[in-house]
Amino acid sequence: MAGEGVAAVPAEAEAGAGINAASVTVVVTGFNMPGISGLEVAREIGRIRPALPVVVASGYITGELRAGAEQPGVRDLIYKPKPVEELCQSIGRVLQAGVNPAA
Repeated sequence: MAGEGVAAVPAEAEAGAGINAASVTVVVTGFNMPGISGLEVAREIGRIRPALPVVVASGYITGELRAGAEQPGVRDLIYKPKPVEELCQSIGRVLQAGVNPAA
């Protein structure tokens, strides 16, 4: 993914503001975070930029999480302890699926 950059957004309040940037092509979020879940983040992103893909990572993937991850915007669900190569593959898959970064 040459030419791609990474931006870390630690606080939920900052996340919503940064998602509107046209340079954002994919969002990777954890599922369990203080004050907000990754699925809530995905819903908010879907409200702001419906075509922006979201990858949710969790160390504990349940049937309930899988069902929740089927909402619009969540394009992949990955098991958090996997190596960084799997994360890169996941990002590559969602980007190849066709993303309109300005959407």
